[in-house]
Amino acid sequence: MARVEGIGVGWVFLLEAGSLKKLFKMSEGRHPVAISCIGCIDEFYEKPMLELEAWAKATVLGERVLRTIGKSNVLLH
Repeated sequence: MARVEGIGVGWVFLLEAGSLKKLFKMSEGRHPVAISCIGCIDEFYEKPMLELEAWAKATVLGERVLRTIGKSNVLLH
Protein backbone atom coordinates (compact mmCIF):
# COMPACT_ATOMS: atom_id res chain seq x y z
CA MET A 1 0.00 0.00 0.00
CA ALA A 2 2.79 2.44 0.84
CA ARG A 3 4.31 2.00 -2.61
CA VAL A 4 1.01 2.93 -4.28
CA GLU A 5 1.00 6.13 -2.22
CA GLY A 6 4.61 6.99 -3.22
CA ILE A 7 6.05 6.24 0.21
CA GLY A 8 9.45 4.58 0.42
CA VAL A 9 11.10 2.76 3.30
CA GLY A 10 14.87 2.59 3.63
CA TRP A 11 16.94 0.38 5.91
CA VAL A 12 19.92 2.27 7.34
CA PHE A 13 22.65 -0.26 8.03
CA LEU A 14 25.93 1.66 7.85
CA LEU A 15 26.00 2.43 11.56
CA GLU A 16 28.13 1.12 14.41
CA ALA A 17 25.97 -1.14 16.61
CA GLY A 18 27.80 -0.12 19.80
CA SER A 19 27.10 3.56 19.15
CA LEU A 20 23.40 2.84 18.60
CA LYS A 21 23.17 0.83 21.82
CA LYS A 22 24.67 3.76 23.73
CA LEU A 23 22.53 6.38 21.95
CA PHE A 24 19.28 4.52 22.66
CA LYS A 25 20.41 3.38 26.15
CA MET A 26 19.71 -0.25 25.29
CA SER A 27 19.95 -2.70 28.17
CA GLU A 28 22.56 -5.47 28.28
CA GLY A 29 21.74 -8.39 26.01
CA ARG A 30 19.73 -6.22 23.59
CA HIS A 31 21.01 -5.44 20.10
CA PRO A 32 19.83 -3.01 17.43
CA VAL A 33 18.37 -4.71 14.37
CA ALA A 34 17.58 -1.80 12.08
CA ILE A 35 17.07 1.90 11.72
CA SER A 36 14.44 2.64 9.09
CA CYS A 37 13.67 5.89 7.32
CA ILE A 38 10.25 6.50 5.78
CA GLY A 39 9.22 9.26 3.41
CA CYS A 40 7.69 10.35 0.12
CA ILE A 41 9.76 9.59 -2.97
CA ASP A 42 9.54 10.45 -6.67
CA GLU A 43 10.44 7.01 -8.02
CA PHE A 44 11.49 3.53 -6.93
CA TYR A 45 14.66 1.67 -7.86
CA GLU A 46 14.13 -1.29 -10.17
CA LYS A 47 16.01 -3.47 -7.62
CA PRO A 48 17.10 -2.86 -4.02
CA MET A 49 19.99 -0.37 -3.91
CA LEU A 50 22.17 -2.92 -2.11
CA GLU A 51 22.01 -5.11 -5.21
CA LEU A 52 22.35 -2.26 -7.71
CA GLU A 53 25.50 -0.98 -6.00
CA ALA A 54 26.83 -4.56 -5.54
CA TRP A 55 27.01 -4.11 -1.75
CA ALA A 56 25.06 -7.31 -1.09
CA LYS A 57 23.11 -10.04 -2.86
CA ALA A 58 19.47 -10.89 -2.24
CA THR A 59 18.84 -13.67 0.27
CA VAL A 60 15.79 -15.69 1.21
CA LEU A 61 14.04 -14.06 4.18
CA GLY A 62 13.92 -17.36 6.08
CA GLU A 63 17.72 -17.50 6.00
CA ARG A 64 17.95 -14.23 7.94
CA VAL A 65 14.99 -14.21 10.33
CA LEU A 66 15.13 -16.05 13.65
CA ARG A 67 12.31 -16.65 16.05
CA THR A 68 13.18 -17.16 19.69
CA ILE A 69 11.33 -20.06 21.29
CA GLY A 70 12.20 -20.48 24.93
CA LYS A 71 15.99 -20.25 25.03
CA SER A 72 16.46 -21.54 21.47
CA ASN A 73 16.67 -19.62 18.20
CA VAL A 74 14.87 -21.26 15.29
CA LEU A 75 15.31 -20.28 11.63
CA LEU A 76 11.98 -19.43 10.00
CA HIS A 77 11.29 -21.32 6.78
